[in-house]
Amino acid sequence: MTIIKHTNRQIEIVNGAGIQAKGSTKSNLEGLNPKELIEASVGLCIALTTRQILKRDEINYNLDDLTVTVQSTKGSGVNRLTAFDIQVQLPDTLDESYKRKLLKSVKRGCTIGNTIENGATVKITEN
Repeated sequence: MTIIKHTNRQIEIVNGAGIQAKGSTKSNLEGLNPKELIEASVGLCIALTTRQILKRDEINYNLDDLTVTVQSTKGSGVNRLTAFDIQVQLPDTLDESYKRKLLKSVKRGCTIGNTIENGATVKITEN
């Protein structure tokens, strides 16, 4: 579970281990805004899924060679993000055929990406 709370006019994003991040109302300020958080969520999911598959396939690589960049787009006239452009920098030591198969498997294995593509029910209640 994740909790968003306000303390001394600061937005805090908290999990069971405590404060993990600061929230923000605008882009590129201290803390992350909702758009940046959803980009981070799908990007982290892609990165972790990639690592898991590389480990399963017993591929040795330098973790610093794996980078995921996410840019989302807000649609015109709609109140939602309509696209996520995800760029994955993979280790140069992987051959092109393996990279194609890997990215296909990563897309299938990323829970957050699958949720975004297929939608989810959002239920809001008063606590």
